[in-house]
Amino acid sequence: MLIVASSRDFRHLAAEVHHLWLLWRNSHSQNLHLHVLSSRGIRELEPEVRASLGIYLEDVWVVDQPALGKKLAATCRSQGIRLQFQTEVFSLIKVGRNYLVETTEGDFSAPIVVNAAGLSADIFANQAGFCHYRHYPWRGEYYEVTGGKANLIQRTLVYPALRPGHPVKGIHLTKPASNNRLLIGPNAKPAGNRSRNSFEKTPPQEFLEGAQRFLPDLEEGDLTWAYAGLRSKTNPAVGEDDFGIHLDSCSPHLVNLIGIESPGLTSCLAIGRYVASMLTT
Repeated sequence: MLIVASSRDFRHLAAEVHHLWLLWRNSHSQNLHLHVLSSRGIRELEPEVRASLGIYLEDVWVVDQPALGKKLAATCRSQGIRLQFQTEVFSLIKVGRNYLVETTEGDFSAPIVVNAAGLSADIFANQAGFCHYRHYPWRGEYYEVTGGKANLIQRTLVYPALRPGHPVKGIHLTKPASNNRLLIGPNAKPAGNRSRNSFEKTPPQEFLEGAQRFLPDLEEGDLTWAYAGLRSKTNPAVGEDDFGIHLDSCSPHLVNLIGIESPGLTSCLAIGRYVASMLTT
């Protein structure tokens, strides 16, 4: 991953360099190994990227989402775990010493429930009696670079230098090894509701301007709308909030995973171990 300062006017460049310094300082407190690169060093790594200064983290990987899901499902089945796909959950209600989970495939009763329902996690937590959780859905869209310019990025993720705690990561460049597509995004906008289909596509100019900071040769005709998704934030008005993992009931046990965005995928194994430790200690 490259995190770069690329503003062309001095005032913004000075702010971005300061943000890089803060990231560098924070990395040492977390024992992260990184390299500080000049513009020449950045070009040696990614010849088409234009930036004044950057931080390079070599121990960053892109997760192959379908492969991860299939492997987890196979591992679960090998341990005798039942998976119920294409099953909508209607409600989560405490009944005596169990929770009743009502679904389209019948009702389930269990003394332990882990509420990892993503955008709906606050709804089910409220149904179970924990009414202090609330999500705010935010929409993110991606554009794809098509044609020959899809090869402008070869091997790294490229992110803008933003201050620590910024509510979003900014328009960045991603090229998953699994499909070799060059993606630009996501943007971040409050969504009026939790429906994935209730919005109009954002025009490409916002994405083009973000990408041209690093790849000045891009033009609007090189971009094609790719896809969109929703993620939950717990308090977007004050900046980037951390997610919450709470054991909210001792009997019956209920673990609520609240406001988890991308770490829900990339850190799913660590989150799983943490939840298991909460339930076994």
